[in-house]
Amino acid sequence: MDPTIQQLYQAYANIVELCRRKGINNVVLAPGSRSAPLAIAFFRNEAIQKYIVPDERAAGFTALGMVQATHEPVALVSTSGTASLNYGPAIAEAYFQQLPLVAFTADRPPEWLGQQENQTIYQEGIYGPNLKKEFHLPVDWDHDEAAWNGYHQINEALNLAVISNQGPVHINAPFREPFYPKAASIRCPRTFYYS
Repeated sequence: MDPTIQQLYQAYANIVELCRRKGINNVVLAPGSRSAPLAIAFFRNEAIQKYIVPDERAAGFTALGMVQATHEPVALVSTSGTASLNYGPAIAEAYFQQLPLVAFTADRPPEWLGQQENQTIYQEGIYGPNLKKEFHLPVDWDHDEAAWNGYHQINEALNLAVISNQGPVHINAPFREPFYPKAASIRCPRTFYYS
């Protein structure tokens, strides 16, 4: 596996484990390609229950209902761009009810903003004042300072969400392609005969 992809996957495995240790036992995921590293990290952690909801607005309210029912923090994962805007109503409800909703949004790397790419918007401030705080993780995790900064932000975000005066936090996670390890090549015979 490419060392950069391996570092990315390890960083997000660590983030998901930190979520679990802070009391997140459930995650609601809306499908999307850009959020694949996050989704894979959550799916690899067997201690966290996963729920896939294909519509982002419905996913947001599903997560909100789970927080209300369980009185535990719930993570929410979205792909990049306008899809993440659909979490806004549920996040606003969580804010005014002081509920620990942890919204992860995947994002494009900064160099792609303003380049007329699909599913690319300025995600900073998308939930307005209806948050405890917003966090922007590093794109690259391949040096110690970036990794320290990323883990520091995650820890602060989770503490804000789950410790007294609970409320929603937004964690924006930009990803560069490729998201996946290269598939192993398989040699196939050129000709196949039926008898």
